[in-house]
Amino acid sequence: MNIVLLCSKNLTQINKKMLEPILKDSRYKVSLCVVDNGNDSLTKRLYKNIKRGRGGYILIMSFNLLKSKIESSKIIYTEHFFRDYNVPITYTENLYSKKTIKDIESTSSDAIILVSGFGIIKEPLLSLNRYGVLSYHHGNMRKYRGQPPAFWELYNGEKEMGVTVQRLTSGLDCGAPIIEKTVPIEYTDNLSSLYKRVSEETVDMMYEALKIVEKKSVFLENVNELGKVYTMPNLRQWIIFKLKIVYRLLCFKIWNICKN
Repeated sequence: MNIVLLCSKNLTQINKKMLEPILKDSRYKVSLCVVDNGNDSLTKRLYKNIKRGRGGYILIMSFNLLKSKIESSKIIYTEHFFRDYNVPITYTENLYSKKTIKDIESTSSDAIILVSGFGIIKEPLLSLNRYGVLSYHHGNMRKYRGQPPAFWELYNGEKEMGVTVQRLTSGLDCGAPIIEKTVPIEYTDNLSSLYKRVSEETVDMMYEALKIVEKKSVFLENVNELGKVYTMPNLRQWIIFKLKIVYRLLCFKIWNICKN
């Protein structure tokens, strides 16, 4: 199978673990990696969310920025990573420019994998090849669409979190599921621990999804009943979320004391 990858300038450790089995399997040839060279700066994102009344997102973004600086040693530069696998790279500020589309078409790819970056994918990429664009959705599409992953499952007191690898269609998180998995939510989970565990336990799903779409007998169907589209929390929701996490942890500790 001939594959094109869509990536941001940097990869996470989870991205790396997801890609390695695909790159090492001789059945799959990654003929091109398209890197997002757009300038969606932190300032622009903050301004967008202020306009939308999500002031609380400023606090979240500031915290994430500080955390990313602390963990900067863990950043994997996309260009350096793919150099070891001899994968050609092209940079683009516009995924839908004539040049970028031509570059992708010239690979005669069977599938495109959205690894990171680029936002919502649309036509003509969705129908550019046989298997379409494959992407992770960290959530059960029948209940949770949008973002941020793991936040609203914890906020709503769910006992498990779904993860889907889907073949994208037009619209947000409403594609055809290829493979799905659920991960239990622990009482001790917070946003960071849950997302990290879910990502690690589902890192092999893209590799398995490629095997599934190769089977000609497999017919992919879109989800009939889609879940609510969630967005980034406002400040009130973020505070309530933090209180709920503390309450869950306190209840868990009290239960353990009583049990012993």
